[in-house]
Amino acid sequence: MLLGLWPTPFAAQNHQLQKFTMDRVFQFNYSALLVHCVESEKQPGLWLPDDSCEAYFPVCDDKGSQGSITAVCLAYPRSRFKESPTFEAATFSVAEIMNINTEKECLGGSPDWVIDPHGSGKTRSINGVNFKVFQVSDAGMSQSLVAHVYRTIHENKCYELSIRMAMASSGAFDPGTIKEFTKKDSDEVEGCLRESLKSFRFLN
Repeated sequence: MLLGLWPTPFAAQNHQLQKFTMDRVFQFNYSALLVHCVESEKQPGLWLPDDSCEAYFPVCDDKGSQGSITAVCLAYPRSRFKESPTFEAATFSVAEIMNINTEKECLGGSPDWVIDPHGSGKTRSINGVNFKVFQVSDAGMSQSLVAHVYRTIHENKCYELSIRMAMASSGAFDPGTIKEFTKKDSDEVEGCLRESLKSFRFLN
């Protein structure tokens, strides 16, 4: 489960940071540890490599988000927690919401989301740009997804930054056969992804 909106900074590991730039529109820094997810040309909706970029609930795109088109998706490598199968996937992604272009529609969120009111409704400034924050969740078939979603209007376009973490219930495994995915592990994963979120900026 994702923790606070702004958890402890990612300081436990000093992975080299790289820069991602999208068509002179936006850029952000990301840890060299993260995996670049690419949508399959043969099977749209499937993100590769699937061992880090796929889960029961999608982590690279938002099916309930009013026609979102994912511009970039980076995943924390699942192999780092291969002994903790309850951890399925965790990503940072940037999407453009194609079907809306007004501030009211954009900042109203998607009617298909299941929103946690305790983690939603606030405004966060990221490098001088205000984003509306939503905490969204989904669950079923012993699987769960928690996402922190940040929306803003820029140049009459609606942008959505997301950190998503997908988990499987420990009850789906035989007792004593798996290693626990701990709060420390969760902090490590989310802190790494938030480096990208906190460094995000528009270029025009």
